[in-house]
Amino acid sequence: MVRDGRSVVFVDADGSPTVRAKFVPETLPANERARRERVDADIVEVSARLGTLRADAHEVDVIGALLVAARAARTGSGTPTVLVIDSGLQTVPPLDFSQPGVLGADPGEVAEFLRQAAALPDLSGVAVLLAGIGSTASPQQPLTDAQSIHLRAIYRAVLETAGASCISFLNTVPDRAPTGSPFPVTLVSAPATPAFAATPTVLDSNTLRFLPESEQFVNPDAARAVLAPVVAALRADPGMRLQITGTTATGIPGHGRDRIELSTARAESVRQVLLDEGIAADRLIARGVGTDFAEFVPDITADGVLLPGPAARNRSVRLQPIS
Repeated sequence: MVRDGRSVVFVDADGSPTVRAKFVPETLPANERARRERVDADIVEVSARLGTLRADAHEVDVIGALLVAARAARTGSGTPTVLVIDSGLQTVPPLDFSQPGVLGADPGEVAEFLRQAAALPDLSGVAVLLAGIGSTASPQQPLTDAQSIHLRAIYRAVLETAGASCISFLNTVPDRAPTGSPFPVTLVSAPATPAFAATPTVLDSNTLRFLPESEQFVNPDAARAVLAPVVAALRADPGMRLQITGTTATGIPGHGRDRIELSTARAESVRQVLLDEGIAADRLIARGVGTDFAEFVPDITADGVLLPGPAARNRSVRLQPIS
């Protein structure tokens, strides 16, 4: 943008996103050498201003900042372009990753929830670059590689639904990215894969992901890695048998598969991984209960809108060793 002689607008992604500053470059000289020198000086100036930005409100609102930034970007010339420099861990509604289940929610469901809530920014015709999504700093707990990849998938689904013309994820963060804040931000829990033991182990959407309305794993290799400790425990104790119980989120009426059928199929998928590892079939019992389990949390509004976080918590495979 700076190399094209375009203005740069700075927006803080705090709990009250607003334009903080604006850099308007002078007309670039016709002389090529002078032009390069001016552009280099402008880049230094923009970088310096970027490093001085500080939040003036609690929490983080990336979606709100995108809305403000997209409006500002359309006031200039050329293709409206927005650069987001943030971990992406928003901590305010309607996309609050500090709420249980949201970090592991289905990307398409997150985007649809925001659309139905009229909370999507209008990004039609806007190119969006994202730097640092999934990268955290203390005291925020770091995300695993799988969680970072899933977080980027959520943002891609949201931005595509919002109409962004181009979406790019950058692997580096600018050297002068703003750091520190006098305002507290809620930390986001990054659930770890639960250790398998002689007590019920719950593998929900944070650790074991299936394709929507399918018993197919999103990442079969990752699923096998999650289940590796289970295989090891079963091999170490030949007398152990395992109850594998599938659960699901509420289905939208008229859409998707029967809940009992789907949850049973997902339990069978887990059973098949264990069979493939040489565990005897008579030691593995698979069943599905749909939404009929004690830990079920309401995941749909009175208007029939699926809540992505609770839905992600309800999608699980539960492992119970039995004698």
